[in-house]
Amino acid sequence: MNDLDAFELHTVHNWITASEEERGAIVRGNQERVRKGVAHWNEWISGLSRWVCDNKAAVCIYFNDSEWVGNTNFKGFQFDQGVSFCRARFVADEAGRGNVDFSGSTFDGQYLSFTNATFFGDVSFESATLSNCLTNFVGAVFHGGAIFNYSKFNRPLSFRSATFKGNEALFEEVNLEGVFVNFDGAEFSGSVTRFRGLSFQGVSFSHAIFSSNVVLKDVRFHGSCDLQNADFRKVLSFIDCTFEQVPDFNFVTFKQPPHLATMLIPWLPKGPNGVPNTEAYRKLKQMAKDVGDYEHELSYFAHELHSKLTLESTSNAHKLGIVMYRVLSCFGQSLVRPLAWALIIFGVTAVIQWAALVERPSLSDIKENWQLECKLEKDGVDPLTAIARERLNAALIILPADRMEQVRISRCLYGDEGYKPFWLSVMNDLHSLLSAACLFLFGLGVRNRFKMK
Repeated sequence: MNDLDAFELHTVHNWITASEEERGAIVRGNQERVRKGVAHWNEWISGLSRWVCDNKAAVCIYFNDSEWVGNTNFKGFQFDQGVSFCRARFVADEAGRGNVDFSGSTFDGQYLSFTNATFFGDVSFESATLSNCLTNFVGAVFHGGAIFNYSKFNRPLSFRSATFKGNEALFEEVNLEGVFVNFDGAEFSGSVTRFRGLSFQGVSFSHAIFSSNVVLKDVRFHGSCDLQNADFRKVLSFIDCTFEQVPDFNFVTFKQPPHLATMLIPWLPKGPNGVPNTEAYRKLKQMAKDVGDYEHELSYFAHELHSKLTLESTSNAHKLGIVMYRVLSCFGQSLVRPLAWALIIFGVTAVIQWAALVERPSLSDIKENWQLECKLEKDGVDPLTAIARERLNAALIILPADRMEQVRISRCLYGDEGYKPFWLSVMNDLHSLLSAACLFLFGLGVRNRFKMK
């Protein structure tokens, strides 16, 4: 039968209604077309596509349960319709050759399925283009290397429950614009597993197992990165990776946590589902601590505290403490803030005290300057100096003070009896409390700086 007369055999309806023998004949015919080479195949597929357009038929090119012995070359092949390699086996010949080459091939159909396919040699999809094509390697087994470098996908891609046993699994410079990639339950046991130069719209490694070193370099995670119950049994390295959402490493198993210094993780109080990122930041803080990265430990501790403000379970008193800790010292990360606030408190209380004690002119003497004079001139204390000294005593209450000097200051500002208004005593107590907090936070900042170094 001429190829051009057999297009109707490739309709989905015909496949569903065909017997096992008829299905086997369809698959063997497709295999024979592949063996005739790229020129013959591309001419045939063009004719099939024209026939589909004219007849408005649903077509799939089936290679289900096929067996390919020796090297198989699909390089430069065009697949304008859906393609199915379900349960296909690519095995080695007597000379040990069993590699599969899809490099530079083009898939424009609605789907491409390698469900439960087995590759006993190396397989390459390098520079392949899969446009408008739902692609899945669900349950596929790669005994050799699996190379997807420079390929292009623009619809969801699934490696769910796939097994990578070869020397290398390489995903470098793959174009994944707008694509969600699923590695749920996949197993990587080869010596090299590398993801480089990728841009994930979303990716899931849930329950995946990595028995070898894993390197993610120059990877950008635009959407979610699901790592729940992933198991990294060797070294996991994130090198110059950027996350636009906060990754959750809870329930992830590590041989050793990855270094966070080369990971750019944003400050987001809540995730896209509205759930606070408190637990995610707490885990990141613990990971930084485990590898001795005190700088990031402190940073993620700050993010953890900040995200607690969004928790309904956080009491108002706790929230107030968090806000004060943030405002006064940026969660112990700033040396300037505590000193600046101490000076501001000093200045504000001094101005308030001066305004309360100054002698205001009467309406008839309004042109006269407001004046502050010492109540007892014989003590020889300047009133402004007295205010400054009282403010300093309040700020440094933890230090011993000269009792006689305090008496002179009190008599100068409040008279012979030294009566001090109640509200002024309260202000002094608040000044002492806030200044002590600022000094403590300054000391904490110094400690953190030295510890980071």
